[in-house]
Parts: sequence; structure tokens; C-alpha cells
Amino acid sequence: MLIRYVLWLIRRLQRFARFFGRRNPRIAAYIAALIATLLAIINPQPEPEPQFDEQSVAGAWILEVNNQAELSCVLDGSGVVSTASNFFNNGGSYQVAGNGDFSMAWNQLGSSPIQFSGNFDSETSGTFTQPKSGNLVKVADRSAMSGLWYARYIRTAGTSETFEGSFQVDNEGFITSSSGDLTLNSGSIFIADGGVVMHAKTNLNNAWIEVACAGSGDTQLVTGNLTLDTGYGIDGTFIFQRDPFAVPLDIAGHWMWRVGGSAQLYTVFDDQGSVIDASNFFNNGGTYNLEANGDFTMDLVETGNPDIHFEGNFSSSDEGTFTTPAVGTMERIADPSAMSGLWHATWTRSVNADEILSGSFTVDSEGVITSSDGQLPLTAGRIYISNGAVVMHAKTTRSDAWVELTCRGTGSTISASGSLSLDSPNSSDGSFIFSRTLNVTKADMQGPWLLQINGQAEQYIVCDGTGGLVASNFFNNGGTYNTGGTGLTMSWSQEFGASINFTGTFTSKATANVTGPASGTLVKVSNPGALQGTWGGDLNKTTQTPTTRNITFDVDANGAITSSTGDLSITSGFAFLENGQVVIHAKTTNTDAWGEFHCWGTGTTTDLNGDMGVDSPFDDDGSFSFTNPPPVNN
Repeated sequence: MLIRYVLWLIRRLQRFARFFGRRNPRIAAYIAALIATLLAIINPQPEPEPQFDEQSVAGAWILEVNNQAELSCVLDGSGVVSTASNFFNNGGSYQVAGNGDFSMAWNQLGSSPIQFSGNFDSETSGTFTQPKSGNLVKVADRSAMSGLWYARYIRTAGTSETFEGSFQVDNEGFITSSSGDLTLNSGSIFIADGGVVMHAKTNLNNAWIEVACAGSGDTQLVTGNLTLDTGYGIDGTFIFQRDPFAVPLDIAGHWMWRVGGSAQLYTVFDDQGSVIDASNFFNNGGTYNLEANGDFTMDLVETGNPDIHFEGNFSSSDEGTFTTPAVGTMERIADPSAMSGLWHATWTRSVNADEILSGSFTVDSEGVITSSDGQLPLTAGRIYISNGAVVMHAKTTRSDAWVELTCRGTGSTISASGSLSLDSPNSSDGSFIFSRTLNVTKADMQGPWLLQINGQAEQYIVCDGTGGLVASNFFNNGGTYNTGGTGLTMSWSQEFGASINFTGTFTSKATANVTGPASGTLVKVSNPGALQGTWGGDLNKTTQTPTTRNITFDVDANGAITSSTGDLSITSGFAFLENGQVVIHAKTTNTDAWGEFHCWGTGTTTDLNGDMGVDSPFDDDGSFSFTNPPPVNN
């Protein structure tokens, strides 16, 4: 209706112009202009298509995926990608059509170029659809990130590492120099629309050989995701800031101090500047102070003597160094509860007066000794382990040289040994041995175990958790087992003779040293269903009359053989894999020597190989080879 009305109005104006135009040309001109305006309204002229070329999009760009900065590149104006981030290391090329359609190829070292395509809708923005979908944002000011930046790179995938340093950026966004843990040989950093992308090559020849940082921020602070080496995936996080990193007061907790690599003492800090506890006869705690740059001082109160003064520097909340009163390192104790539980101890004094004392002590989840028994009652103390180093300090009920003692050495959460100091933290008076008391129950033994003889698993047993041996490859009718503390006894009832008996001592709830018809190590199978699936292959009996049996069999999630086809019909059996060692035993419907067979060797979840025997669990009659899935000819 509007267009029809405007056309009617134009015709009336045209008549009006013809009538008055002869008398007044000015009126005619006004009417002509009005008619032209009305015609433009109902018949607008199309806007001219924008015209693009390689020069029109020259400059630095940030590529966004899901509105998050991810990549960056620099287009030189003549079709060359002079810089491209995220490990596309040799630049590339680009082409731009007049309507803004573009294609780019980013060269990778040792791989085919990465192809991009999309459209520039203006000289400052665009979109791309390959190899992902996202937005192109022009970097308006390449000098925005120029100046000095302090960087912290935090790797959390794989090996946990934190690198710190600084880098200098010029007015074009290129990194010109760096210092600190990570030397940057080349790179760039750009900001656009709050998104930041940095990419650099380094002086290292490992996963850190190149770093890519993509995140958000401003010209003062940037945070985001860190990618190493491959250019794909997220390996950690990063922080870039204009000010040097200050170490916050977050050193509260438990610390191990070392001199020359050997553990010397432990400390426990609160978050207010107080030393809650410290070993080595500094008996009344103390105070500490931590500056913003990591500089550290500590004064420990020693009864009857001047305070002991320490100076050093924390490079992070997990590690540091000290220079006074000695030179050494500090490391955070990652797990203060690692030594919790009951320990048996033997302390041997070998200086001045030979003396051997024994006893036991209990440790809580904070490393505190809560009770003790034996020849050396302990009234207070702590014990910690960090990276294999052990430090224990305790007060006793004695009033002689044994009034206080410090034990320093190495070990694990099962045992520890080292040197003993009495009365003075700097003395060397003897040695100590600590071992954890184990109480392995029948229920702890439930499930399958492998018996390793000379380091090779050769037999298996399956325990029911109540004292019964429900399966093994000793060609038997079951049996019994019993535990007590660290002790173990086992007895199998053989089909054709006396029982087979073993005794043993547990070194952990998953391992035991045993003796019997053969001596070895009993190892618990961590995943009974590791070999779940269908297996097939050959049993090659090479003693007496050479014979080959080809079979296929199924293993369930408990390691039980549930069915079979081929030359032997299996009625029962198990197959277990632990730490690359395999043991298989099965009964069959045969009434000859092949009525039972057992296999032992090495393998993976796809291939098993080794030795085999028939009729007797100790015979070595040939070899076996099974695969999952079975060979094609099975």
C-alpha cells in the first residue's frame, strides 16, 4: 500500500510540476528533487560490494574459537603469513578474493600445512570455518603488549612443573629477550577484544621446546591455558603480569630441610609467622618472617641457649633455599600422614657406650608420635618422609643422653634406616632401623596371587577371603591358608600325594616372601580381569612325542576361563596377568597327560608367550603363544 501511495503522489507531483513549471522554474526544481527522493525510497540502489585483497587485511589477527582466543597470525599484505602461533613453525601463505573469501595454509614442521578458509566481512573482522569454526579479530594496536612481562608457566599434565621468568616485547608484539627458568628464543604476543595469544620457541629440547599461551586479560594481567610441544590439548595454565611475582604467605604446613642433599630437620609452620614445631632439639618452637620477594628469616628457640637464626629464600610455596646457619634446601612435605600407623624400632648407640634399645611407636595423620612402648618410652615427637628422606625427633622419659633423639636417614612408608643423634642435634651416636607393623588378615588375601620364583611368576593361587584356597595350578583339590600379623601359611591338598606347604612373611598387604617346595615372592594380582576377552593360539609340547594343540578360550572379568573350542575342551581354569607376567592353568576333558596344562611367561593384554607344562605343575614340556583376538587360522 505504501509503494502504491508513493507512486500516486509522484504522478500528482509530476502534473503539478508541468502546470507551475512554466511560470516558476524554482518550484519545478523543488518538485523534481522531491520526486527523486521518493523514487529512491521505493527503489533503493544496492550498496556496492566491499572489495578486498591481500593488502587490505594486512596486520596481526587473533583467531577465536567459541569466543575464546586460541591462535594468532601476522599477514604481511602480499600473501605471506609471516608469523603463526601454536607450533605452525614456518609461517605460510594466504589469498583473499574481492568478496572477502580467503584461504590460508600454515606450514608445520614435518607435517602437511594446516588449511584455513573463511570470509573477511570487513578489514577488522571476519569468520573462518576450517579447520574449526570461529572469528577473526584484527589486532588494533600491536604495541599494546610492549614492555616487560613477568611469566609463570604451570604444567599439570604429565610431569608437574612450574617455570618462572620474564620477557620483553617490542612495539610490533614480538618477544625480543627473556630471562629466568625458560629462555624464549623467538615469539609474539597480541591482544584483541580482551583475548590474548602468545607463542614462543625456547632453549629446551623436551616438551617445553615451544609454548603456546591462550587466554584473556588486559595490558596488565593475563591468565589462561598453556600448551606444550604438540600445539594440541591443554598441558597447564599460565600467568603474565607487569609486576614481579610476590611469594604469598602460603608456606603454612610441614617442611623438610636438607644439607648436601641429606635430610637434617623438619619444621611445621602456621600461617601467622609462628613455628609450631621443629626437630633437632629446638624445643620451644620459634617465629618466621616471609617478605614479598620470598626472602625468609626464622628464629628457633633452643632451651638454655641463644636462638638459632636462619636466613633463606622461598622460590615458590613448595620449595626454597637457605644460607644461614648452613647452605641447603627446603621442600614441602607433600603428605604429612605418610608415616602414620604403628612402627617397630631398634636404636643402636655405638659411641661412648654400646647400647641397643627396642620399642614401638604410633604416628597420627599429622606425623605426630601419639604413643609408644618398649625400652624407650617416647613422650613427644614427630616423623616425616619426603622424597625418600626420613627425619624423626622425639623426647623420652630418660634423663641421660637418651633424653632426646633425632633419627635421619632414608626409607619408605614400610621401612627406614639411618643415623642416630642423642642429646645434641649435631652428634652422630649410632644408627636406627624402623619397620612398619603389618597385620594382614585372611580377608586382605581375597582374590588371585602370583608366585614368582627367581623373579618369574610360575604359579597362581586364588584365596576366598576366609582361609580357603579355591584354585591354583598345583594340580590339587584345594587347600587352606592362614595369616597372623606378618606371617602366612598355606597348604594344598594334592590329587596324587601329600600336601604342598608354604610359609611366608608379608612385606606389604600385596607382597610376601615365601618358602616351601620353592622359594619366591607372592604378589597380589591388582586386576583379575586384565585378560578378559577371547584368546587363541597354540600349546607346543616338545618333550617326549612332539604335539601341538590349537585352542580358543574365553576369559571373564574374574580371570576365569569360561569356555573353549579347538583341540582341547577346557572344563575349568584361570588366566592372570600382573606387571607383564602371565600364569594360566586349566583342566580339560582329556584323560591323558593333557588332562591339565599350565602356562607361565610374559605378555600384554593382546599377546602372551612363554613356557608350558602338562600333568605336573613343575614340568617344563614346551611353549605356548596366545593372542587376543585369536589368530585368523584359529
